[in-house]
Amino acid sequence: AGIYMGALDKLREDAGGWDRFWKSMGLILLFYGGTQLLGVAAGSTNLLQPLKGIFKVGALPAGATQTTQQHARFQHIKSNAELDSVLADAAQNGQLALLDFYADWCVDCVRMEKNVFTDPAVQAALQNVVLIKADVTKRSELDKALEKRFGIIGPPTIIFFDKKSIEINDLRMIGYENSQQFIQRLQQFTNL
Repeated sequence: AGIYMGALDKLREDAGGWDRFWKSMGLILLFYGGTQLLGVAAGSTNLLQPLKGIFKVGALPAGATQTTQQHARFQHIKSNAELDSVLADAAQNGQLALLDFYADWCVDCVRMEKNVFTDPAVQAALQNVVLIKADVTKRSELDKALEKRFGIIGPPTIIFFDKKSIEINDLRMIGYENSQQFIQRLQQFTNL
């Protein structure tokens, strides 16, 4: 599109404002297309930020420390049989369990992953809880069977199980909650 708009053509000396405008827009589109090609070649999948993560800063300023976000440790399951096995182990050990229905295309799921499950207070509250994740991104038959078992319309949905691996219906969470709201729910859950 940038080339079609005249990005690489020489402007005539008598070119008017519109000719200059279209050439400028063409140059912008050409540059953006080039960054997208570079990003794809480097393995980027982000259309709006194609160069994100490609260029790394070498050294940190003096006195600075690098921090990394820790994520809660989930056991990933793909079927009802795998879920039953994990829940049986949790019940045998007398542990609470949490089942998170997640999908990559679910904006609120990604927000929960980045903003809530990385929060140290949330991680502390989940320390003695068996964490289970059902990634239903692909919407396979196994994913649909898991969702049907619990009457899930779509992610994000989090289901809480007591120490006998029985669902606590009153605590079921549908949609996004920030860290403070989620911690309040977890306090109810862990105080059972």
